[in-house]
Amino acid sequence: MKYWTVQSQEVLQILGKENLYCPKFTLSQYYKQYHELYDFLLKSFNNINNLNCEGLVYAFCVSVKDRICPIANIEGFRYFININKSKIVYLWDEFIKSNYKILELEIDLSFNDLSLPFNTFQYIMPSPVNNLLFDPIEYKEDCELILSNISRGQIMSSGEDYDLIQSHLPYIKKSDIKNIYDI
Repeated sequence: MKYWTVQSQEVLQILGKENLYCPKFTLSQYYKQYHELYDFLLKSFNNINNLNCEGLVYAFCVSVKDRICPIANIEGFRYFININKSKIVYLWDEFIKSNYKILELEIDLSFNDLSLPFNTFQYIMPSPVNNLLFDPIEYKEDCELILSNISRGQIMSSGEDYDLIQSHLPYIKKSDIKNIYDI
């Protein structure tokens, strides 16, 4: 399946030297802030796929109603990012400042990528704002249901006509890269 990911120059250098990039969450700049969620995702991914990864590559595809689908080309990827820009503006600005690149991947590996709507991932990220925006009891119940689905490997879509989906990959092989694009 085709996936899209945004990666740093450092990741591209690792791929150039080693032909394989295996992420480690403990090295992520976001790990300290979101370690509980990252650890939960990683444990769920490893249990479901019988793997022993130390981190995950965040990648994107789309859902059409309840079907998870690849984004066909760079124009489609940019379109979905642009219509979801308000959800990722701070992250995207960081990517631009740090000269990240968009990687088009073709993955033949068969695994459960724990796909979920990008909005859902944002919703379950620990944030004091969520307790202000949402009823705390309802928010807690919603998060517990989402986390339960993730731990069981239940792939989720929003059911909307088109939605940006976050997927999770165990690694990137240099041979999986079909193209590299500027942001």
